Amino acid sequence: MEREVTPIPGCWVLRSPVHADGRGWFVKPYSASAFAEFGAAHEWTECFWSVSRRGVVRGFHVQLPPAEHAKVIWVVSGVSHSAVIDLRAGSPAFGRTVVVELDATAGRALYVPAGVAHGFQALEDNTIVVYLVTSAHDPARDAGVRWDSTTVTWPLPVSTVSERDNVLPSLASFATPFEYKA
Repeated sequence: MEREVTPIPGCWVLRSPVHADGRGWFVKPYSASAFAEFGAAHEWTECFWSVSRRGVVRGFHVQLPPAEHAKVIWVVSGVSHSAVIDLRAGSPAFGRTVVVELDATAGRALYVPAGVAHGFQALEDNTIVVYLVTSAHDPARDAGVRWDSTTVTWPLPVSTVSERDNVLPSLASFATPFEYKA
């Protein structure tokens, strides 16, 4: 597994070899030893996946303290235009966004530290995004930033956004409880 550093501290694109043959392909998106070597969280509490139609936007989501969590995200079907926003006060990248395309066949994953929000647009029907998280989901600590209040440009016309995501605060009005720890 290789790690590509992004402009957001502690947020990485992870690349795993894709082993393809006549049957299809095989990828290992997570390795405890590789994550430990990178100094990344690697004790996962829960796993989720979402299935989205082409054009759907989800996010930007984050869990507030004390339920904050790091995530590792990958796509097992389809393609996502994934974006992250650094919401950690004191971070050299505070408010900055990074966009990464995650494709089921490319062997890429995204490691997102606590205090960095994630959102994505599905570029194909039946795009399945899988998340491993380091803390249990707490609905009372669900938060985020409105999907259209950042510098992220969505590549397709936005077909659907949940009511929950439409009422999230804008990036400019989000009062962050997160502190950057170098």
